[in-house]
Amino acid sequence: MSLEYEGFSLKQISAGLDCVEKWLNDKGIAVTNNRFAEIKENMLMINTFYGQGRLDELPPVWGNEKIIASIVEATSFVNIYKAFKDFKDHRIPRKSLKKAVEGPYLSQDENGKTNEARNFLFELELAAIFTLKGLEVLDFNDVSFKLDDAICNIQCKRPMSGKSLNGHIKKAVQQGQNFFDREKSGLVPRGIIAISIDKMLGTDKQVIRTLTAHTLENHVNNKLKEFVEQHNDKWSMIKDHRFLAVFVFMRAVVEVKNPLTFGPIRHIGIDHFLSGSIDQVKDTQRLQLLAKLLAKQEKG
Repeated sequence: MSLEYEGFSLKQISAGLDCVEKWLNDKGIAVTNNRFAEIKENMLMINTFYGQGRLDELPPVWGNEKIIASIVEATSFVNIYKAFKDFKDHRIPRKSLKKAVEGPYLSQDENGKTNEARNFLFELELAAIFTLKGLEVLDFNDVSFKLDDAICNIQCKRPMSGKSLNGHIKKAVQQGQNFFDREKSGLVPRGIIAISIDKMLGTDKQVIRTLTAHTLENHVNNKLKEFVEQHNDKWSMIKDHRFLAVFVFMRAVVEVKNPLTFGPIRHIGIDHFLSGSIDQVKDTQRLQLLAKLLAKQEKG
């Protein structure tokens, strides 16, 4: 999947949160006195200061982490709204949305109990990405979607460090297998593990600055390649060959000098393991189709 800039400016992201707020409120989800409310307030200030060329004048207590968290997560909520706003009420994942707006503002303040909010936000954003690409999301456990004659289940994990990654992979495999065992649709069950690597790469703390869009894409691709090379031993030993791949999901805020660009990006790298597949030809076709769909321009 090629690198994707978000298709809207900081001004549009900030304005989009008004629509998100109304939508959440209409669905009975709190929009005050929680993380979403703070994101909305902060984005208004960030957009104002950036529009005046005064972003570096934000109060020192903000720091990069608060600016990045505001922009990245505001974009996540706008993407979720864009994807699900036309869903019938019974398809709206209210429980997940209620969880996603809570939690501490900065990820560095999370612990094993309070990280649940961002875990749900990650799952919802992945489901939103697939929906905006035209895939049919069937449920939110974590995310399942129809792909040709298969039902693909994605188990989403947000490791805080390399040390915890192995445990996350093992848990994802167990949860995926539980999904396989319960699946009654008649579709071929397949699994994918999605890993959010913002914390591990430090993109939650530092803006990525490059000269051109080309150097930015090279930088991101190299970072993802290094991550996979360093950690793929943790998933290469998965013995259940119904698992097709690991998705490496990266979000960041970037500043490109030529042409001048400042805003959020997202990127999904795919590391497949098809050599032991129980149906290698068909599974290769399925994964190629998925990669093609993810690479295409979003609908709408």
